Amino acid sequence: MTGSSAVTGGSASSCSTGAPVTAAQLCLTWRSSYLRLHRATSCPAVAELVLLRQRVLDELERRDPAGFDRWLSTGARAASDPSRYVGHDT
Repeated sequence: MTGSSAVTGGSASSCSTGAPVTAAQLCLTWRSSYLRLHRATSCPAVAELVLLRQRVLDELERRDPAGFDRWLSTGARAASDPSRYVGHDT
């Protein structure tokens, strides 16, 4: 993975230790990966970060579909913080 992240490359529902990832960790990964994406200098690094962000979005939506929809309906941006809307682990 490019840089450090709570979320592993294979799954957004567990971290590198195999422990479950909280919604707060997913939101932090979402926000920090935005900055890392803009600093990425190679196509493989960009692709890896895009895949990570896709997995984070998928996991946030899976855990809290209503909160995820609220975030999107407010005009969610690539750099925005979804934690106001999807902070409830299920």
